[in-house]
Amino acid sequence: MNRAFGLSLAAHALLALWLWQDPQFNFGTNKNETANAMQTRTISEGELQKLVRKNQQTQVVQSEDSIKTDKFIPNLNEKTFLAKQNQYVDRNTRAPKVGDHKNVLKEGLPPVENLFKLPANDSEMKLHAKNDSTDAPKGKTHNFSQRKPASIGDGLSATDDYLPDMAIGANTLLNTQEYIFASFYERIREKLKHQWQRLLRLELEGLARKGAPPFQGERITKLRIFMDQNGDVKTIHKVGTAGYEELDKAAVDAFRVASPFPNPPTAMIEKEKGTLQIDWHFVVQGSPNGMRVRVERRDSL
Repeated sequence: MNRAFGLSLAAHALLALWLWQDPQFNFGTNKNETANAMQTRTISEGELQKLVRKNQQTQVVQSEDSIKTDKFIPNLNEKTFLAKQNQYVDRNTRAPKVGDHKNVLKEGLPPVENLFKLPANDSEMKLHAKNDSTDAPKGKTHNFSQRKPASIGDGLSATDDYLPDMAIGANTLLNTQEYIFASFYERIREKLKHQWQRLLRLELEGLARKGAPPFQGERITKLRIFMDQNGDVKTIHKVGTAGYEELDKAAVDAFRVASPFPNPPTAMIEKEKGTLQIDWHFVVQGSPNGMRVRVERRDSL
């Protein structure tokens, strides 16, 4: 009896050993998958930049000053835009309102570094007076646990950047990499926007007088602008039409009227030709609630 039991135990042990070593058999775990799951490697700076460029957009956008980061930390799960500063966010979002760039996130808040400090107790923290780094008057507290960005400050967040595939959020917060020419693009936008809106209004009024029905959806005029070293517009190429001659004309005329754009960065000028090139897209969005206008500035990276 004992001998039979011993032989049975030995047989089962041999069978278990054979099954364990057989690559065709496993206990719900693939050896290759397990090995791969545990592998790690350090990538080089060059490989990192390739991954960044894969997600990087050539669009130059406005960004939020209050969450500037000293060093570029790429979020490879989000598109990376070009802006005047490095900015890291968990998720790209844009404000629902169309207008000059404004994030209410930075209005009425204490200094950014204080947002990462624990409040005085479990539910309250002191607010600093506007433009003042000292403590707020006694009794002025804010329920930190219930704070919502859309409810802070006056008005609503807004942007006129064209970000069609971006999720709607309380503020426009984008994953951005510092771009040395961003301030020049911003100077162009400031000088151009009023001229374009004025000329666009005149053209739309002309269309209405002709009995043209209001259009719906997006109409985009895409221009390639060539300037000289003084910022004078020399040539305008229309590389995409809005489908209405009047809309295209307003965009072209706006650049001609707003020119020159002084002090263009020397590094942007092609030495052989003595000119610099930028791409600028004028977006008009028609809806039953009226017209909205946006811009898209692109670099030739």
